[in-house]
Amino acid sequence: MNQIEMVSKQSAAPAFDISTTQAQNTNGKVHVAVVSKQGSMFQINDLPLTALKAGKVASDVYRLVYLPGGMQPACLGNPATNRLTLKQLADNQWEMWLRGEISCEAQTLELNLRTTFEVPAPTFVAPNQP
Repeated sequence: MNQIEMVSKQSAAPAFDISTTQAQNTNGKVHVAVVSKQGSMFQINDLPLTALKAGKVASDVYRLVYLPGGMQPACLGNPATNRLTLKQLADNQWEMWLRGEISCEAQTLELNLRTTFEVPAPTFVAPNQP
């Protein structure tokens, strides 16, 4: 069920074989990290718990980030083209489909991701105080 496909029109797409998928439930938001065996990572950040329901999720309620690994800069998802769909499998178990684009400097990567994750117990992190 864990699969990812990346395509680049400018050059060869980087390899991405899923190693692990982990989630955090912090301050009312879910953050999902999909880590590759090659050392890169996709992050779906700031997904509000209130948006965590079966069906399509509006692209303006989460941020998509790709960390290619090494000393390369982070790449950001294009909210206008990204489509995230969730399906609840069990109490805290979710299946996620993500289709969209990531901008990496002069390269655009098309992404098709399907994976499962479990929402852990919530944690609260207090903001830094001056």
